[in-house]
Amino acid sequence: MVKLPSVRHLRHLTALRDHGHFGRAAEACHVTQSTLSASIKELETVLETTLVDRTKRRVVLTPVGIETVERARRIVRELEELVSFTAASREPLSGTLRMGTIPTVGPFLLPRVLPSLREAYGRLKLYLVEDLTDRLIESLHRGELDVVLLALPYDCGAVETVILFEDPFVVGLPRAHPLAKEGGVKPERLWCEHLLLLKDGHCLRDHALSACHLADRRYSESWLRGDEPADLGADGGQRARHDSVANAGSRCRPAAWHQPHHPPAARP
Repeated sequence: MVKLPSVRHLRHLTALRDHGHFGRAAEACHVTQSTLSASIKELETVLETTLVDRTKRRVVLTPVGIETVERARRIVRELEELVSFTAASREPLSGTLRMGTIPTVGPFLLPRVLPSLREAYGRLKLYLVEDLTDRLIESLHRGELDVVLLALPYDCGAVETVILFEDPFVVGLPRAHPLAKEGGVKPERLWCEHLLLLKDGHCLRDHALSACHLADRRYSESWLRGDEPADLGADGGQRARHDSVANAGSRCRPAAWHQPHHPPAARP
């Protein structure tokens, strides 16, 4: 194994270069002159070269010594930056955080929390990725993401999950729909309705079917579609907020879509 100089060796050499005198360099390093002189000797032994010309009455570094000083400065500076970086990383929510979010949650939740998050944690560098749940989970297991924001229940594999809040489903109906006048709608009342659903791959589709007690019905796929396809694409969350007004059908959707100014209550 190659023997390496210590940070103490490098600091003593750069101090000697800066002050041009063993006594003043030792004072700047808070050591005795003999200690600093011995440290320089040790460094020369480790590097197997002469750094200081001791034949002259004043301190003169050899050409190799001058180049070593410049390299030593960079090494010490990088080590100091490393210590500062790791110290900052010990602070809560500091450094880089790669977050994935599904399109049916992120656009409705993040605009409410990001401003206060930036204000409270100025050292946090947040990178956002929006995708479908299964691809986000794959990225999480590959180490490409640090955390994902999604809707449960979902089989996430061997990861830790934390419930942030619970968001109830509401029913969106055209204004002229008979059920729109009722104070509440039981799931079975929707069994004869054509529902607007997101495409396969969106976990909200399965959650909506489950909330309407339709998840286990074999005929639900063709029956829900009716004469016209009722699937919405990747932007279905935004579109579904408006389609009932155009009498396109009924949907179950999270209540958060209707509360642009009030964040959902966090669950302890």
